[in-house]
Amino acid sequence: MARRMVSAIMVLLLLALWCSAGEAGMREAEELYRQKKFVEAEAEIRKVLQEKPDAGGGTLQLLLGHTLNAQKKYPEAYLEFKKVAGIKGVAVNLAFLGEFNAAEALDSQRKDTEALVEFRRVLEMKDLHDNSRASVLLSTARILRRQEKLDEAEAEYRKIDGLKEITAHYRVSTLTALANLLRDRKKFPEAITEYRKALAVEGIVPVQQASIQMNIAGIVNLQGDKEAAVAEYRKAAAIEGAGDSQRATAYFEAGDLLKSLKKYDEASAEYRKVLALKETSEANRKRAEGSIAACEKLKAGA
Repeated sequence: MARRMVSAIMVLLLLALWCSAGEAGMREAEELYRQKKFVEAEAEIRKVLQEKPDAGGGTLQLLLGHTLNAQKKYPEAYLEFKKVAGIKGVAVNLAFLGEFNAAEALDSQRKDTEALVEFRRVLEMKDLHDNSRASVLLSTARILRRQEKLDEAEAEYRKIDGLKEITAHYRVSTLTALANLLRDRKKFPEAITEYRKALAVEGIVPVQQASIQMNIAGIVNLQGDKEAAVAEYRKAAAIEGAGDSQRATAYFEAGDLLKSLKKYDEASAEYRKVLALKETSEANRKRAEGSIAACEKLKAGA
């Protein structure tokens, strides 16, 4: 879903470059899509394309596909996306988006076999940037994982990690997905290794760091070392730039582990950190207060 959203945003940016004073219909279609008026946007796009089939150089066909996707008209979206690569002189990036989104439309219908064939075909396109290859491989890995072909899914993730010219976003997303797969297969040491590789990627954002660090903490807890897990959760909470909701989660997890270890004062200290956050939801505030009260009660009865 996130990749389809990014693709739609790219199409809107490209379409904006095409729009001019003499192409009011294209501007209208773009604005309707941005307003999420998908039925109206579809009608406007079809009107423009009927009058001028080559309008937008492929971008309008892509936007029509996304408009149909938004209405869950996946078979129709597939057909529109497939038209893009057949446009004479279409740019390589637009041809890729057309073929990639056609495969995604099949995936949305859970037509796994057909989608995998389409994605494999996309990988054979010439002059693909490594980021584009990464997008395709992430999609094939997702399908293979859904089919419980876990060894094959893992192999797809490792192919992406072998690509040299991918952005930090793709590198982190891939390593995290691979680590999640290894975690779910109970390959805990390997999962932690991949998570730590993701943390070491230059350009990783704080929100990603905190999320990955908490995943590491969760695995350490599953391995039975609660003290070490607490230390990992504290690392997550200490990441500069992490969101307060992430910090709250880390404090709660650390506090609950300390409470289970009967370290009630330390547990209460973690819960109080939640109360000290600037952006604490009422639900988290009540939970923290309740947890502190529970610690006091347990301490008194010890």
